[in-house]
Amino acid sequence: MAETPRLTTWPLVLAVMALAIIVSASGDSDSSPATEPPPDIRITGPENHAIQSTGSFDIIGDFAGSAIEIEVFADGELLGQALRGEEPFDWRLPARNVNLAPGLHEITAIATGEGGESRPAIIEVLVDADLPFDVRIDPEAATYQPGEDEDDPRLLLLGNDVDLALSVTAPIGIEASVTERLGTGADARVRIDIQTETPGMYPVVVRAVSNEGVAREATHTITIAALPPTTESATTSTTRADLPRDSVLVLFDDFDGGDLWTATLTSSTNGSDHTVMPADGGNPGGQRRMTHVMPGTDDGENNPTQIAVLHLFTGGSYDPSVEGPLSHIDYAEDQIEYDPPFDGAAIGTRFVIVQDGTTYTAQINPPNNAFANTDWRTARVVNLTPADFLPAPGPDFSENGGPLTFGYMRSNTSRGGRQIILDHGIDNWTVELFAAAG
Repeated sequence: MAETPRLTTWPLVLAVMALAIIVSASGDSDSSPATEPPPDIRITGPENHAIQSTGSFDIIGDFAGSAIEIEVFADGELLGQALRGEEPFDWRLPARNVNLAPGLHEITAIATGEGGESRPAIIEVLVDADLPFDVRIDPEAATYQPGEDEDDPRLLLLGNDVDLALSVTAPIGIEASVTERLGTGADARVRIDIQTETPGMYPVVVRAVSNEGVAREATHTITIAALPPTTESATTSTTRADLPRDSVLVLFDDFDGGDLWTATLTSSTNGSDHTVMPADGGNPGGQRRMTHVMPGTDDGENNPTQIAVLHLFTGGSYDPSVEGPLSHIDYAEDQIEYDPPFDGAAIGTRFVIVQDGTTYTAQINPPNNAFANTDWRTARVVNLTPADFLPAPGPDFSENGGPLTFGYMRSNTSRGGRQIILDHGIDNWTVELFAAAG
């Protein structure tokens, strides 16, 4: 009897196992462990394209994910491994690890985690070996009377304690000299004396040279004022009845009627802005109320926030070529500041004449052209002639002069880090024009 062949099950078992391997390799199974992704990394300091006065500085940053180590490179060369910061995901490479030559450098940071290396974080830093100090003149603006010695402006030297050779350059007709050094290093100040008999606006350049021959300059525009006009101040308003009646024209607004004004923002930095609106609470009756909004800046000392607003009267003008030459002008306004944001906060103010496209200004609150009173006060100046206005030689009051438009200027400068709002008002604005003799 023939033997019946025996069937084996191994080929079938092997086929099933192969199919199971294929299914598992397809990724449908959730039984295999997940791979951790590489960490993310940032360099947060110094800022990209930053200028450093020295080649040694901290490099800092942060990361997301899990980092085993963080390496920092400069131009492809390893500077060292970063230390973990005080916060869980911060890191820092201390300045002792960084010693870069002058020039532009590429800083790279790479984090390595269980999932591999991060994408490089890259910034560029410029090291300027020729910046051992800075030069700034403070205050930025100052007004001098003819022949008057002043302690301001002062040259402010910032930075390393270097021995400096100082010089002052001024236009012909101005005597300017460095007369005294106050302090050393970052606190060094140098007094500059200014003398001249000629009113006007003049640039003065102060140059400082270090022992290494590095030079820095600062330019300061000084104002040489004419002899100040007679000034009167009172707590009551100035009205038509208060004025002498031999004037050829009186322009007056008590702000109780319609709006006869324009307001133009002539200077604005760091987003400063203003508002104008009619309001009650004048001296008496209505008033023109204004605000200056001054945003704060972190670098206010080097980047002050400034605002200037030109307010022009549209209710009348004067043309000396048609109506006759003038000898002088009297001016008055009532002023008030509301809720000063800090002690000593003041509003800059000037009387304005616009002629042939040029804006001329005269001081009405000497010596600093500002007011800070929180009750109504009157500022009044009399006998204003062209020599009292800047820029020199002032407006033309003669029969050759063009039409005169009148107004006032309000301004502020802030170097603080917080926003401030300066709220102020004007009332009983008065301009009185007097004819020239003959």
